Amino acid sequence: MSQEVYSLLKRLAGVKETSMNKLLNLAVDRFLEDDDIQELIERYNLEE
Repeated sequence: MSQEVYSLLKRLAGVKETSMNKLLNLAVDRFLEDDDIQELIERYNLEE
């Protein structure tokens, strides 16, 4: 990831009083909940 994105995420984690790890896990969880991503997961049986 770019330095700019990393820096922004680090500041957001500070504002939310959470760790970068928790912030990134939340972002990944939300990404995986996206309808388009869920469709791909189902189509290619990626949950197995």
